Amino acid sequence: MPQPPEQPPRPGRPSADPLRRSAGAGRPLDPDTDAAIRRAVIELIIEVGYDRMTMEAVARRAKAGKGALYRRWPSKALLAVDAIADLRGPRPPELPDTGSLEGDIDAVIAMSPSTASSETLGAVVMGIISAATRDPVLHNAFETHLIAPTSSMMQSFADHAAARGDAVAGRDLSLMGEMIAGLMVMRLAHGELPDQDYLRHILCGLAYPLITGRNHPAFR
Repeated sequence: MPQPPEQPPRPGRPSADPLRRSAGAGRPLDPDTDAAIRRAVIELIIEVGYDRMTMEAVARRAKAGKGALYRRWPSKALLAVDAIADLRGPRPPELPDTGSLEGDIDAVIAMSPSTASSETLGAVVMGIISAATRDPVLHNAFETHLIAPTSSMMQSFADHAAARGDAVAGRDLSLMGEMIAGLMVMRLAHGELPDQDYLRHILCGLAYPLITGRNHPAFR
């Protein structure tokens, strides 16, 4: 028999920022409790997926009261968004223009998540990707924290090359960022990790020839 949707103990006031909401009613936050709650959310998304994660399960795993969760995050979606944003961390700095495509490739790899971070982020993507197609708040978080940082960095990679004159004249590189980010998400959909080796393969084997019109030395 279908279960009724979870209801908060009492309605919360909408946040001025629909993506991230601090604790309500001026109550001081306990950093340890908040960290435990966010950690529990990420663990449960990975283990059972967003759809099967419940506020009760988060509270139980974090050893926190359900009411405390709703005072900080009035919905499961906002709680998941906050945990994902915290996991992703600050937006990476702008990709520097190193003066060459080879240098830029090395810079992209250096600024990309480590294997351990990629594994966790990848597992979270798989845990929320289906729900993100139905929930606009979750979809926004998916785009903002998991897709946009990669897409933006890869587009900067192509833009630097075009500005230096490394690209074939007249070649449209405006979708390079979306293309590479899409390939990495597709990799996850097939259950494989888009790690730094895979990213280097994309940049050298696909992006480099698209930009320059010639194969990368490693693929000749």
